[in-house]
Amino acid sequence: MEAEPLFVNALNRKEGRSALWSRMRGAASWLLKDQMVPKFINACGDFMEKYIQDPSKPQWCSYDEFVQLPVVKDLTRDQRSSAFASLRKMGYIIQLPNGAIIMKPQWFATAASLTLSPPPGPHDGNVAPWHILTDPRNPGFITGGGLKRQMLSLTADMKDMEWSSDAKTRDDQVSRLVEFLADIGIILRDPLDQVSLPLAPEHFLAHACNDIALTSC
Repeated sequence: MEAEPLFVNALNRKEGRSALWSRMRGAASWLLKDQMVPKFINACGDFMEKYIQDPSKPQWCSYDEFVQLPVVKDLTRDQRSSAFASLRKMGYIIQLPNGAIIMKPQWFATAASLTLSPPPGPHDGNVAPWHILTDPRNPGFITGGGLKRQMLSLTADMKDMEWSSDAKTRDDQVSRLVEFLADIGIILRDPLDQVSLPLAPEHFLAHACNDIALTSC
């Protein structure tokens, strides 16, 4: 399989994500062509296709909760391990360093892209703002509460985020999301509860224990 360029319109993220996902699915199908796949693996894939479309299903879970899913719980131990590894490889789930399992990768990817998006440039035209505003006196620094409020505001109308209408549940969703982003280093917390100077232009440490710094990659 040869590499092929994929050109996307950077001003239309929805179209770009769809194009990328379509290309990835095509590549995955090509890689699996003429290969035998156990029926239970196919069943797990079919289950996840429906799962990610159901807004009532949680965006994350623990491994213990994962193995209790209807399509997994009756499998043998080895089959569960194979199913888990296959779903990870196919991109249906993401396992974070802290052990949490992201069951809806698009939800996680949308939040990650928001925190990594640079401010609008002089040639961006009238594109809708998609950028976290940090403290102008300390670029790259933001309080935890400020980050959560902006994430909720900027993604309020995005179907992928599936924010709950219940305020308490919604607060838990965005708090866990910030926790997950910190777990993979997209945002950084200051563990010493003090002002820290940037380690490098690309990485900032936060100001105070509730402050968060955004990293650019």
